[in-house]
Amino acid sequence: MSVADNRDVTIEGPSISTRNTDRPLVPVLTRFDRDMRLIYASPSADAAWNLSDVSAAGDQSMDWHGTVRDVIEAGAIIEVEWQVPFDGDNFWFHATAVPEFASDGSISQVVVMTRDITAVKSAITDAAPSLVVDPLTGLAHRPTLLERLSIALAHPDRGHLSVALLYLDLDRFKVINDSLGHAVGDELLRATASRLLELAQPTDLVARVGGDVFVVLLEGLDDGRDPVAFAQQVHEAMSVPFTVHDDQVLVTSSIGIAVASFVDTDADELMRDADVAMYHAKERGRDRFELFDDVLRAQAMVRRRTETYLRRALERGEFEVFYQPELSLETGLMVGAEALVRWHHPEDGLLDAGKFIEFAEESGVIVELGAWVLMEACRQAGEWQRSRPESPIMMRVNLSARQLSQPNLVAMVVAAMAAGGIEPDSLCLEITETALMADPVAGIEMLQALRALGVGLAIDDFGTGHSSLSNLKRFPVDVLKIDRAFVDGLGTDADDSAIVTAIIGLGRALGLTEVAEGVETASQLAELRRLGCGKAQGYMFARPGPASLLWDIESPYPMPVFAH
Repeated sequence: MSVADNRDVTIEGPSISTRNTDRPLVPVLTRFDRDMRLIYASPSADAAWNLSDVSAAGDQSMDWHGTVRDVIEAGAIIEVEWQVPFDGDNFWFHATAVPEFASDGSISQVVVMTRDITAVKSAITDAAPSLVVDPLTGLAHRPTLLERLSIALAHPDRGHLSVALLYLDLDRFKVINDSLGHAVGDELLRATASRLLELAQPTDLVARVGGDVFVVLLEGLDDGRDPVAFAQQVHEAMSVPFTVHDDQVLVTSSIGIAVASFVDTDADELMRDADVAMYHAKERGRDRFELFDDVLRAQAMVRRRTETYLRRALERGEFEVFYQPELSLETGLMVGAEALVRWHHPEDGLLDAGKFIEFAEESGVIVELGAWVLMEACRQAGEWQRSRPESPIMMRVNLSARQLSQPNLVAMVVAAMAAGGIEPDSLCLEITETALMADPVAGIEMLQALRALGVGLAIDDFGTGHSSLSNLKRFPVDVLKIDRAFVDGLGTDADDSAIVTAIIGLGRALGLTEVAEGVETASQLAELRRLGCGKAQGYMFARPGPASLLWDIESPYPMPVFAH
């Protein structure tokens, strides 16, 4: 019976009883409706599977119902692997389940692409031992940890609090690696592994899952063993200086603790929880440990849900670029516009970037979102240039720290300018001090590559970051944007006036243009003009708005502000 014709049959999963074992499975495409019923299967399905023989599938089948249900509930793509024993051999399969959305935003169907990955799994099994353990430290690696963790969580006798993870990250390890050399960095990682192994019990598993990230799996906690007490031991042990190549190296660590407090907790979820707790420790000052609790759990759920919504919003076109004008304080004319993304949230209405950009940055969605904003801003700049050639303005677009680290950023900028039909001197890219200082060496290299294109470069929120004057001298930038924190008190606070005076003087000494942000009052404007600030933007002139309104804004500034 052809599955493609059997549209009303609800299946439990594929049977391998008729599988042709002489060749890999041809990819099979299937589609399920919201009731988990199979409504389509590609022609390759009949040759590869006997989907009608559902009773024979038994333990050999994948839980299609569960996977489809999970996709519908999460609204996101889910990937699964499973093993099928047949005729003395083991076969591995991989499925990618993708939601399809209806016009009202609901999930109407789920498409599943299934592939035979037996050959890949065999290659991994036959590979060198270095693929099984971390070659630098000899510890278990991530796949081994996840497998062991999954087994521990699935054990039928597992008690309520019998499994926990410690997620340890060395604080500012990159600084040590860059300043003392990779040989010292490698030795430090090996020494860290040794200390963790000394503290661990025989039933524990110590793994290295990233560059300077270690995880300890604790089992058998029902006998009274306390994961928080163990974290305290680890924290104290890490506070003792390491002897590396006859030098004393002090490195602190941030530790996250997650306990499997629910019977249905899975390995990936517990890893994410421990990771969240570790980042919480970093946010609270580093050199400490934090337990993943109900508060962090609620925050994590919000973050995961927001990430899902953000990706869906990109697909649905729910974002819009607003523009805020930038004025010359000498002529009163509009000389630039800053592109600022807004989200037309289906439930919460119009959201400014402050409500979601942090989630986008943490999840990595910012890379796709930032690329879209850049492309849209360049397209709009080209349209304005062609319709208003007598009123040229500079288009300013913000770059995040993640975007700055993307190797294809230069190509992305070139593509956006080409698509918009604009010249490099019409575009200025803005980067915060914090983003630049995340990796100053790589940041400067990327800025130099962008500068070579001919685009303008600005340091945003200047004065709030932690860059040194020596670094500022090395940054190939054109503009300093004075943060609103120093503009707020202008005209009333002598300290703010002194700080802005110093920033303007510094900019002039380095040949840079300054732009004041957040101008809202006449006294602030008057003080900026008295101090000789070149340009400004803020609510006094105009709030960010759609592109169609930029040239129609009436400013309270008593000068011919906008060029019409």
